[in-house]
Amino acid sequence: MTLTLLALACNGGPDKDEPDDTAVAVDDTASADDTGSADDTGSTDDTGSPSGDPERDDAVDRFDALASEFDAPDLSSAEAAKAWAGLSAPNLLLYAVAPQLEWEFLKSAWTEAGNEGVPDCPVVVEENDTVEITGGCTDFQGGIWHGRFGPSDSGTFRYELDNFGVERSSEACAGQTTDYVQNGILGLNGADFEFIMVSDSSELADDCSPLENRVGLNVLLAQEDITEDDGTTTTIYNSSGRVAVSDATKEGVADIRTDDEQTNGDWCGTEAWSGSTTVEGQQTLVITYDGQTDCDPESTVTWSVDGADQGELTGVSCATTPATGLAGLLVGLLAALRRRR
Repeated sequence: MTLTLLALACNGGPDKDEPDDTAVAVDDTASADDTGSADDTGSTDDTGSPSGDPERDDAVDRFDALASEFDAPDLSSAEAAKAWAGLSAPNLLLYAVAPQLEWEFLKSAWTEAGNEGVPDCPVVVEENDTVEITGGCTDFQGGIWHGRFGPSDSGTFRYELDNFGVERSSEACAGQTTDYVQNGILGLNGADFEFIMVSDSSELADDCSPLENRVGLNVLLAQEDITEDDGTTTTIYNSSGRVAVSDATKEGVADIRTDDEQTNGDWCGTEAWSGSTTVEGQQTLVITYDGQTDCDPESTVTWSVDGADQGELTGVSCATTPATGLAGLLVGLLAALRRRR
């Protein structure tokens, strides 16, 4: 499912939601590190957790365990640059919004099939602008839902992913299935949205051979919507943190930062308007978005390695043209948590 979500980002999505006044910018000093670990004194509080937040500690430990399996990636080639560019801030949002997307897609299919109401699987409770999705059942399309996505009961302003995912039969590969499992938290860390999660997915290649993918995020992220004088909406993304990944195009653990990536589909529908994404691996890769001066149908960006200009990359739309209406789903969910504070 996570790979499917990134494909959606390449192709655009519904119209932009109305601007959300909860949006904020990531502070230049912010980083999503393992702050849930024990301090120098080694002391713990009465929860038995080094930080007093065992739920967050567990998510950090899960991410760190995945990250420890990988080395810093070699970012010197165009192929590597294109692969890692796909982990800019807009696409990281899509990993986090997967549970809500699954539910929205299923409801749409249910309605298009001529049914009234909503499906009875998964079990969904929508209350006070929040949503809880619980599996343990098979939906009307044959998808097997498992785990839970919903507000944390820890007293903090966040959602919890507990073995959440959906297993589906493949239409193209007879007798085979795809599946994904997500664990972690997503919520508020100060003024920013925080994602600490691990996603394991089983996909199928074009020849029906299995593809095992793992993605871990420990990221702070912000989205801000601005209504321009011409009535269009510009979305500004900022993020900072670490990403661990193993898939068909890349493997490694890297520090990734997106600075002021601006998108406006009315001004340039094929790439981001401006901003940059920096990936720190064996080298420092910088992807610069230039839709403002060179809005190209081939979705071009410029890139550099260790400060040396490498020219243009084409086909990097997954990093630059998010399904902004879909990302708004998550922003709305987390804004509801903020209003409850």
